[in-house]
Amino acid sequence: MPPTLTRSRVWLTLIALLPALPAAAVTIDGVFDPQEWAGAEHFTDFVAVQPLSGAPAPADRRAEAWMLSTPEGLAFAVRAWHPPEVPQTRTRIQRDGNAPVDRMNVMIDFDADGRVGYDFTITAAGDIMDEVVSNESSFNSDWDAAWTHAVADFDGGYVAEWLIPWSIAQMRNSGEERRTVAVYFDRVLVATGERFAFPDASFNRPRFVSDFHRVEIDQYQDQQLALTPYVVSSHDFVGDQSDFKAGLDVFWKPSGDHQFALTLNPDFGQVESDEL
Repeated sequence: MPPTLTRSRVWLTLIALLPALPAAAVTIDGVFDPQEWAGAEHFTDFVAVQPLSGAPAPADRRAEAWMLSTPEGLAFAVRAWHPPEVPQTRTRIQRDGNAPVDRMNVMIDFDADGRVGYDFTITAAGDIMDEVVSNESSFNSDWDAAWTHAVADFDGGYVAEWLIPWSIAQMRNSGEERRTVAVYFDRVLVATGERFAFPDASFNRPRFVSDFHRVEIDQYQDQQLALTPYVVSSHDFVGDQSDFKAGLDVFWKPSGDHQFALTLNPDFGQVESDEL
């Protein structure tokens, strides 16, 4: 057998044995870089859901979305075109402020079973909202999560980018290498009262979360540890005595399946409840 053929077979064997490399991290800056999103899931079939016609988005209102699974979390980008003759509503709002502004939504059902979805909103001005969606279309904004976002204009519209960490919500089978999630994207033009979405799902129908688009993705492990100390002091000027109290809340999430909470000195502290 010729030596060159033997070497070729050796190199092919080594390449076959190399583990699959995880997706490279993307930079969440609102500036869409096609190279960063190479290999991402790409969605282009946005349709009108307000009004609820199902018609394809016109070219001057079109949108496209990308989704990429990375070790840091699920990364998303939505690029939306905006007609030059239509005013863009960029009013600044506080977090979770319910105001008529141009915006984009990414919603995720991590278990793809239609039970619970999570909504992550970025406005054209760069403000954010996040909500839990239960019972198909019941939105609850009493949930604030830590996630990364950015928005930037381009010639013809604007781009929003998200990075949603794996530890953001409870999910079943978090130790598997692959998982199926369900996703939904939309963009809202306030001046025209239009909303274009992918897939063709609407919260004005009896089914909403159950109609999200299912995607199989790589899954990565993530842990979260949060320590929240509390200290308070008081002074009795009559008795000239001082008193100090301290407490600590410990939150540990070793995986998407389990989370633990511990309070030290429970007679003193602050309680915060986030709906999962």
